[in-house]
Amino acid sequence: MTPNEVSVLQGVGRDWVHGFIAISHHTFWITVYAALVISASFILFRKDRRNLRTYIFFSLAIYTMFAIAFILWTLDLTTFILEGKLVLMQLQPGDSISDKLASANKRIFSVISAQDALYAYMSLLGDAIIIHRVRILGRYYNPWIFLIPCGLLLGSTIATVLLTYCVAVAGSEIVLGSFEKPAFCKNVQEVTYIMPMVTTAVTTLMIGHTAWKHRSIVAPHHSTGSSSASISTKKQRSQVERILIVLVESGFFYFLFFLIQVIGDIPIVEDTINSSTTLTILMMMFDYSSSTFVGVYPTMIVILAHSKHAVMDEATMRTDGSVGQMSSIRIGRFQVSNAGSESTFPVGLREEIELGESGSDNDTRSKTETERARVM
Repeated sequence: MTPNEVSVLQGVGRDWVHGFIAISHHTFWITVYAALVISASFILFRKDRRNLRTYIFFSLAIYTMFAIAFILWTLDLTTFILEGKLVLMQLQPGDSISDKLASANKRIFSVISAQDALYAYMSLLGDAIIIHRVRILGRYYNPWIFLIPCGLLLGSTIATVLLTYCVAVAGSEIVLGSFEKPAFCKNVQEVTYIMPMVTTAVTTLMIGHTAWKHRSIVAPHHSTGSSSASISTKKQRSQVERILIVLVESGFFYFLFFLIQVIGDIPIVEDTINSSTTLTILMMMFDYSSSTFVGVYPTMIVILAHSKHAVMDEATMRTDGSVGQMSSIRIGRFQVSNAGSESTFPVGLREEIELGESGSDNDTRSKTETERARVM
């Protein structure tokens, strides 16, 4: 056996070990993803079946994304098996191992090119879900602000279509999941990573601003009224803020996910990763599981938005001059509204405070009557 053949066989062995680790990691996350999809299905069936259009939109989006993720998982399993099968199991006497490896890589790269296109469409669907949720929560914003994520979604759509064209025409130029040439396709693939990253950053900032606005409007009024009113509303307030904070934090990690993909395609970073076995394995695990990460965040948003303590489905905002006011918030089955009111805090909250104050007035009135009776 020549040194070149030994090197090829060692490379195949390393690929199998690394691939097994990455596939195992991917299998774990797609199981988690499947559990979230099932949970979202039950929630949508209970909450949105009366709103047929919303139910159909979210159900189709979630099931389509999971179907794509499952297909990508099966394709990862296929590429894991192909190299060993074509290089080792179909090796005949007199065959060149190097030629067998080149033939196997050609087939593997064609599968990876299809994965790249499917992954881009999955990211696009995820962005659509996120923007739809922000639209409902972000009616506080001026219309032109909401045009920013819509424009980014349009850019992602164009980039995804162009990437599909590149995969169909120049798919053989994909090496290890990335276009090496032509430069146009390489740049388009970069854009399909950058656009979702920017979209996530913008929508997360919008949700964060909504959380800050909600607290600045509602928090000052929790200190007013009777202690019983404060106690009864504190729990509701924490539910709203907790969901918004979870959305902001998860959005930040989703942004980091796309940032890692963008940084990982920088040549100097690629060379650094390939020079370290540990980094190679970690990056391979990340690449294999990327489709599940893309699906988990939008699915989690749907679950939070339709959960028992949801604030997003019925959350509406309006702008009154230069001051934004919350006009309606739904927290579970507790809905508060200040539409048509001069006050900036919810009617339900105001009623509780007024009840507390009226109770306080009644106590004062009864004490006064008692004192008068004693005098008489």
